[in-house]
Amino acid sequence: MTEISENAELREERRAALNVMEDAILARKKADALNEQLRNEIAERMRVEAALRVIEERQTFLLKVSDTLRMLTGSAAIEAEVSRILGEHLKADRAYYADIEPDGGHAVVRSDYIDGVQSIVGRHRVEDFGPTLMAAFRTGKTLVIEDVARHPELTPTERASYAALSMSALVVVPQAKDGRWIGVLAVNTAGPRAWTPSEISLIEEVAERSWPALERAQAEDALERQRLLYEGVLTTTPDLAYIFDLDHRFIYANEGLLTMWGKTWDEAIGRNCLELGYEPWHAEMHDREIEQVVATKQPIRGEVPFTGTFGRRIYDYILTPVLDARGEVIAIAGTTRDVTDINQAKEDLRESEARFRSLADSSPVLMWRTDHTGAVFVNRHYLEYFGQPFEAIAGMGWAKFLHPDDADAYIATYRDAWERQESFESQCRFRRHDGEYRWLHNVGSPHRAPDGSFLGLVGGSTDVTERRLAEEDARRAREYAEATLRSSSVPLLVLESDLRVVTGNEAFYRRFAVTHEETEGRLVYDLGNGQWNIPKLRELLEDILPHESWFEHFEVEHEFESIGRKVMLLNARRMEVVKGGPERIILVIEDITTRKRAEEGMARLAAIVEASDDAIISKDLDGIIRTWNTGAEKIFGYTAAEAVGRPVTLLMPPDRLDEEPYILERIRHGETVVHYETVRRRKDGSQLHVSLTVSPIRDETGKVIGASKVARDVSERVLYEEELQRAHDELEGRVEQRTSELSMANMALTAEIEERRELEKIRADLVHRIVGAQEDERKRIARDLHDQLGQRLTALRLKLASLRDNVSDSPQVESVDQLVEIAARLDSDVSFLAAELRPASLDDFGLQEALRMYASEWSILFGIRAEFHSNVGPNARLSEDAEIHLYRIAQEALNNISKHANASEATVTLERFKKGVALVIEDNGVGFDTSAEPEAVDGHGYGLAGIAERAKLIRAEFEVESTPGSGTAIYVRIPR
Repeated sequence: MTEISENAELREERRAALNVMEDAILARKKADALNEQLRNEIAERMRVEAALRVIEERQTFLLKVSDTLRMLTGSAAIEAEVSRILGEHLKADRAYYADIEPDGGHAVVRSDYIDGVQSIVGRHRVEDFGPTLMAAFRTGKTLVIEDVARHPELTPTERASYAALSMSALVVVPQAKDGRWIGVLAVNTAGPRAWTPSEISLIEEVAERSWPALERAQAEDALERQRLLYEGVLTTTPDLAYIFDLDHRFIYANEGLLTMWGKTWDEAIGRNCLELGYEPWHAEMHDREIEQVVATKQPIRGEVPFTGTFGRRIYDYILTPVLDARGEVIAIAGTTRDVTDINQAKEDLRESEARFRSLADSSPVLMWRTDHTGAVFVNRHYLEYFGQPFEAIAGMGWAKFLHPDDADAYIATYRDAWERQESFESQCRFRRHDGEYRWLHNVGSPHRAPDGSFLGLVGGSTDVTERRLAEEDARRAREYAEATLRSSSVPLLVLESDLRVVTGNEAFYRRFAVTHEETEGRLVYDLGNGQWNIPKLRELLEDILPHESWFEHFEVEHEFESIGRKVMLLNARRMEVVKGGPERIILVIEDITTRKRAEEGMARLAAIVEASDDAIISKDLDGIIRTWNTGAEKIFGYTAAEAVGRPVTLLMPPDRLDEEPYILERIRHGETVVHYETVRRRKDGSQLHVSLTVSPIRDETGKVIGASKVARDVSERVLYEEELQRAHDELEGRVEQRTSELSMANMALTAEIEERRELEKIRADLVHRIVGAQEDERKRIARDLHDQLGQRLTALRLKLASLRDNVSDSPQVESVDQLVEIAARLDSDVSFLAAELRPASLDDFGLQEALRMYASEWSILFGIRAEFHSNVGPNARLSEDAEIHLYRIAQEALNNISKHANASEATVTLERFKKGVALVIEDNGVGFDTSAEPEAVDGHGYGLAGIAERAKLIRAEFEVESTPGSGTAIYVRIPR
């Protein structure tokens, strides 16, 4: 009976133990369900937030591109600016547009954005870059290469072509038109790079948005060049050029015609002859002629008088039809030439011989005419000047009056002109009747019969002795003035009274990239492409000498041929080089383009500040508000009038007033306070959470004179974080409750096993199972909680430690110590919670992109600079287990860095090598002794154990390198 009773008791004990195990399993299932629900919620929230950030960044960038395309006009400016912002956004080493020449053999790069690599502006052979490039572009597909050195379709020669231009990774988007490849938009990096789908689609979208704008700009550039060419030709021609439409209205008139009418372009274009002041008979005649040209498609010519600003003149004109591709008349072009002088010359020619002798005798000039024998006629003044009868002058008798030093040269010039039947001009010395040698200026021209045959030379000689002496004095004075002007660093011109350029200083020639020959002797209005031909400027310049006036600060904005679009400030004054000599005008030209652009930039910056939804406030070093934007008014409720001039502490709750001296002290030392989260007060007394960024404001010398503050309302985010904290606290309570239940079950089982030694083997087995189940449960819950709730529990530990200090003399100290111990245990256990939560980026984009995003978010969260590097392509996926465990290992390692390493930098590297894949996490923190016991590793022990365990699960090699003060490196290698 005793044996039967003992067996019954044993069965009862076994049944009780099984019940306890079933309760443990049921509790574990409930915990798993709760963890799974929390995991799903957090994963979905992270996925949505990540997607929204990507979309927002992309749209912001594309809006910047669109704004750039809308503001710029020239194709060169568009290519340069879009390349720059695209390259900077993608952190690329080079970005550029290239045009493909019509034969497809060469690509032309006109400008490129570069960062640390050489420029490739110039002309390049397409075939040097291989058939891979050509094949992709013929199909219109985007070419993506992550590593040129390893690309299987490139030959060594082609790889060398890329390497010579520092191209290791590239994305090239081709542009086609009418079935022909015409250009590309390309982005390069000097090292290998795994391009993400988002980056590739962004480059393609920038290409699609910019090419229409580039085509329009290129077409406009071509039209403008053609217009300037035609305008230059028609403006400089002495003829009057114009075009009629089919309604007999002027649709074009060159500058000469507008001047003849005395009209501006706006006053003349679109009007007919009658409306422009032509006499009725004249207007009707041209109307008939235009209709005749349209009907016959043949030109018509005529001669007609017209009274314009030049007075009554005679004009010879021709009207010509302008035909389209079908041969239809679409306009009538005309040219008109002033023949008044020609007609008059013909009349004058008939009378010239009769008047010649009388005019010659009354002229103060020594006039003469020669044939092959020499002088055959001289006027009376000639004879009086030399005091000789004609017989002494006739033939070559005049030669004996030449100065011996000048005789040979002058006679040679005279005879050469005779032989060539050309005009000549020369100065030499002749002996006057009183024996004094005087300088004569001699001018001779061919004398021809009505049939054009050469009869001899006719000319005149003028005594210029006094003028030469004056010119010599003027020359010396001019040389002195010019030397003075040349020393000036500001561009300037010296003008004659008729506004022709006498000279310019070297600063002018350098600034406008012109030569002396292109400038001196020309009207100031004809310089360059007519850049100074401004009516108001002409009026001011022409008024200086007659009225001894001057002007300053006349502003001119113009597209200069050699230096582009500039803004110039002009100042002009009268100057007298030599007393009694000719008056001059000095025109000083100051380039104020940079200053104007800076002023415009300040205006744009002010508009941006005013349009911002954030509060943007400036204050002086005494904390007094100086500026207040609309965003500040919306957030805090104060108007600018209410806020400016008052202390910034107006916005601080009483318990936050100590923050202002701290912030001002950092500003005085030139520091920037970034993303400082605090609480501020609105006008109505309500409080809000804000994120502050405060930067120093410096004067021209670099001295800090104030601060600029940007405040963003983050109240909604703070409320969300508080809600999440409450959820975490609830989960922590559940975990603590279940842990207590398991502990009680363990204690009961232990007591029962000790009471029954004879069942030691069975009870020991049960204890092993229960303890194993308990440890598994603790590990799983610890792993679930460690990654995501670690920081919250750390905060809880700090608060409990503070509470323990406050109740050190209280009976509750033992209870608080127990809570501190529990919180410490939970804080070390929760490291791996996020590792169990599968991130959406891991499924959507793969391990490489998931690690890149996590490193970036982690860096922002903890304020530690983090870099991610990888040579694993986006399509080179590992197994699902391998990816999730490597991701969790990286999370655990980074969390250990944020908690224990006291590091300022961290690096995550995912690298493919011949024997497999390696994950390396490094920091520059305090490090630790790897030979110490796990409990002595200052918090690293549990995390490293978890990393090692995960490495074992995927059969990976795990290694830790660290020494105190030298940082830590963790290596995880998965063999193939």
